[in-house]
Amino acid sequence: MNKILIKGYFKNSDINDTIYYNTNGYLINNTISFKHDDTKLKIKEENNKIIFIKEDEKTILKNYFSLSEETYCNYYLKQMNLNMDIPILTKKIINKNNIIDIEYYLLSDKEIKNILHIEYEVLT
Repeated sequence: MNKILIKGYFKNSDINDTIYYNTNGYLINNTISFKHDDTKLKIKEENNKIIFIKEDEKTILKNYFSLSEETYCNYYLKQMNLNMDIPILTKKIINKNNIIDIEYYLLSDKEIKNILHIEYEVLT
């Protein structure tokens, strides 16, 4: 397990909202984990896909990214015990030199671009 410094952001073009990350986290094998406010975040590589998991008090969001493939985002509402799969298309994945850069679109509206950009530096 390595402690890491994380800098990056998540941007949604539909609501013109950007969440910035500047925090410490951990790198365990191929999984980056960190917290932002009261939200737990994980990014991991599994079976040639990158999985982004965001969990807070009310929801769990799992995005499965594979370049130029139709995959999905699983959205779980805890209180209602409701699961929804939302189809997505990943247009860009960069995963090298401690940088993860992903651009994807919801298939229901290809005008809405989402960007996840994470850079990290191993501290210990």
